[in-house]
Amino acid sequence: LASIYNDSNELLRKISLKRDVRLIDLDLLVPKKDSLFVDSIHLNNNGSILVSNIITNKIENLIE
Repeated sequence: LASIYNDSNELLRKISLKRDVRLIDLDLLVPKKDSLFVDSIHLNNNGSILVSNIITNKIENLIE
């Protein structure tokens, strides 16, 4: 499962670079802490709040 997850993320990075699309790479930006996840992939409430803050900040930086 981890291999599929990592391969998928790498493919998204390559596609976004090739197509010149900005990518918010949450895989790199969200710490791998048990306190943020229900399991190895799915975020809990704290993780969801962190991700929403990351996305909000990235979008705000784009429109400034």
